[in-house]
Formats: sequence, C-alpha cells, structure tokens
Amino acid sequence: MPGMTTNGVTSYFHPRWLIIALLSMLGVLALTHIPQDALPRVFQHRWHDKLEHFVAYGVVGASLMLSLRRPVRLPLFLALLCALAAIGALDEITQPLVRRHASILDFAADLVGIAAACSVLLVRRMPWFSAPSP
Repeated sequence: MPGMTTNGVTSYFHPRWLIIALLSMLGVLALTHIPQDALPRVFQHRWHDKLEHFVAYGVVGASLMLSLRRPVRLPLFLALLCALAAIGALDEITQPLVRRHASILDFAADLVGIAAACSVLLVRRMPWFSAPSP
C-alpha cells in the first residue's frame, strides 16, 4: 500500500545485494569443501590458498556491505562482521570432514579479506566522499 513504511529485512538491506551476498557465501562454502585431491593442481599451491581465502571472503564482505541501506546501523554492521567471522571459522573447522586441511592462517586470510573489503566500502560511504550538493 502506498505510504506504508517497509518493515523487516528490506528496511535494513537492499534485497538484490543481499541475495548476491548470500549466493557468494554459499559459493565460497561449496568451493572450500571440495576434497583437496579433487582440486586441479593449480589450486593446490599453498600461497594461492591464502590469496583465494582473502579474495573470496572479501567479495562476500563487500557484497554484504553493499546490501546495507544507509545509514549503516553500527549494531547490525558489527553483528554481520561477527557472523562472517563465525562462518569463516565454521568453514575451517568443517574442512577436515571432506579431507581438507583446516588452517588458522586460512581463517586469518578470511578475516583480513572481510576487514579490507568492509573498511574500504565503509570509508567510501563517509560523508566526505559524497558529491557536493549544488
């Protein structure tokens, strides 16, 4: 109905970006649970792994940041960061179930990727980055 305020998820999130964030998170979890011996050799190098974690969780963090409506509510933002960190930890903890190696360094790369993406996008939303009003 016209004139009604929106309550629920859409009052805090842009639905399209939220769907992108959720799909990217599911994609990351699916990819990190492919057994190590089933991966192509190019993805079995150790240094690639940290970069992959950084980029993957950075994409998830960025899409989640882009899903937040302005103004960004600090409690919601902090809850989402904690949720992403918990998902990253759960991701590492469950990898041995599919013959993959859990690593604290992979988890650290996840956290750095999340922090980097969210920091950049949070700073971009600051008022001094806005276009001047005519």
